[in-house]
Amino acid sequence: MRMLLPALLVLTVLCSATSHADTVRLTSLEWPPYSGATLAGQGSSIAVARAAFQSMGHALDVTFFPWSRTIITARTSDVFVGYLPEYDLESDQFLLSPAIGSSTVGFAERRNNPVHWESLDDLSHLTIGVVQDYTNTPELDARIRTGDISVSLAITDSQNLLKLAAGRVDLVVIDPYVLDYLRANDPMVMAVSDQLQWNAKPLGTQTLHVAFTNTSKGRAWLAIFKEGLERIDIDGIVADYVSSLPKPSGQPSR
Repeated sequence: MRMLLPALLVLTVLCSATSHADTVRLTSLEWPPYSGATLAGQGSSIAVARAAFQSMGHALDVTFFPWSRTIITARTSDVFVGYLPEYDLESDQFLLSPAIGSSTVGFAERRNNPVHWESLDDLSHLTIGVVQDYTNTPELDARIRTGDISVSLAITDSQNLLKLAAGRVDLVVIDPYVLDYLRANDPMVMAVSDQLQWNAKPLGTQTLHVAFTNTSKGRAWLAIFKEGLERIDIDGIVADYVSSLPKPSGQPSR
């Protein structure tokens, strides 16, 4: 009986988290094609998460907010047990799932003013557009905090790209799939699409995760989610989703 007690305790926690409902509630942001209320499957990251939960017999319900509110709501509301997608991070308040995909982080630039750089030192004389409260890469964010790199804040990726086309910033930090999606689907970005392209040198790659609250309920759902991820083909779901996306007209971003 002593050996069975830990397993029974785990089972009790899992049951208490799921006995009243089979629906997991998470928050997210508009970050197409990874997440978005009107996207097919609500985006590739959410499609992966939903498949993992469904493989365990549970449904997923996602509510969308601006990015900062996405995190705050997940942390403070008893309705939600986490948010997605999130880059790899260290937090006392959230526990990360195994990776549900990845995101390349790099720059968009103007076609008539490409930027050639080898290290972040080469960017010190430029103004770079970033989205407020987004994490970029550790190295770039460290330079931004110390003031070694000048930035201009925007509320959304679309706003950033419009600033880039207007010459108000020299580069914009963005994921190439986000860039392609906005060039093909956002009417205002589509109007300046032929002025924009993907910079040849990426900053790096970030893994994507579900961030579960560091609570008994969050930990229980994280355990369920981990098992669900092992039952699905994450790469296949992401690849199928990406291949179905509309491509921007004219020259490719990359």
